[in-house]
Amino acid sequence: MKSFVYCCLFFISFNLYSNPFEFSFEPDDIFIVDKIQKITSNKNQREEKNRIHLNIKEIQDNAFIFTGSFTTYSRILPQEKTFKKEEDYNSEFSMIKNGEYFVDSQYKYPNFQSIPSFPENVKELPKEWKKPAKEVIHIPEINLKIIVPFLVQYKYLGTEDRVYQNQTIPTHKIQYEYVLNHKVTPGNGPIKWIRGNTKGIIYFSSDLHIPIYDEQKLNYQFVLQDNRVLEENFYIQSWYKKIKKLNKTQLAERLNKIQNPNFTVNETEQGIRLDLKNILFDFDSYTLKDEAKQTLDAIYEILKDHPDREVQISGHTDNIGKEDYNLELSEQRAKVVAEYLLQKGLKEDQISYKGYGSSKPIVPNDSAENRAKNRRVEILILTE
Repeated sequence: MKSFVYCCLFFISFNLYSNPFEFSFEPDDIFIVDKIQKITSNKNQREEKNRIHLNIKEIQDNAFIFTGSFTTYSRILPQEKTFKKEEDYNSEFSMIKNGEYFVDSQYKYPNFQSIPSFPENVKELPKEWKKPAKEVIHIPEINLKIIVPFLVQYKYLGTEDRVYQNQTIPTHKIQYEYVLNHKVTPGNGPIKWIRGNTKGIIYFSSDLHIPIYDEQKLNYQFVLQDNRVLEENFYIQSWYKKIKKLNKTQLAERLNKIQNPNFTVNETEQGIRLDLKNILFDFDSYTLKDEAKQTLDAIYEILKDHPDREVQISGHTDNIGKEDYNLELSEQRAKVVAEYLLQKGLKEDQISYKGYGSSKPIVPNDSAENRAKNRRVEILILTE
């Protein structure tokens, strides 16, 4: 059985009066959480990344509604510096101002935890307080969702200066702990009991009204129906930031000024997509041509001006040949492009890659001309 996927979100909330211990956002804010997870189990060791990318859909009297994407990535260390994109999960949920959330049962992700949840309407934090929370553990192999309730114990540790986007700012240091001891019902899945504990430190900015950094250690024990125990230990670091929506039209105009015949610029719902033509690679190869490097150099000169934007590289082929081979070729081409931009200067947590083989054609594979269009690499710059 594959490992259990873990992802969590420290919730935000809209605040009319800007109390110091409530979260606050403006309509054009984007909230991003990057989580790096080092995971040790009784099976293996691995590193994963989760990126949580949230937009405000609607602001209500005492709450707001978010739409978001929750993307998982992985890489093998020390061999790989670039993250491979794994899965995208979309969700929509509402939150009230102290950090409590409400999510429709149709959504599998994120694996929510209402952490931190603050006491209501306080100007100063008490030394200790408790708040209920719950987590949703999703086992994708069998499409099983387990909701685990628990009680979180908070302790206020005072103030501490932390670095946020190259500036030192004051934060409130908050310790949190909780224990899991949950019998799974109706018990029709592989797990009959979930036990565990976690301890973490979160740094909350009253000026920004968001957490800026979190560090936690978790131990999970999944007792299976045959009494085997799958144990996993997590060390998780999380970085939080607010950014503003980027003007897609202006960015597209700037990219079009490059006037390079090797790519086209397209506006999408998520941002700007660059379609790089197959001429960047020799036939049946994933080695970049010199012409390809010149094209990527020109694109990089614009990407470097937006270090807070996520860049996703995807590789695609036509439907000629075996799908397994096409999938591998498309992935290698996307990886080479990502690694080249990483070498130029993009940050590791900014860029990722994934190959799709022939699964996402932009035109029917019914002619040589159309198949050539489907053999491509795409660079998606997220602006929303």
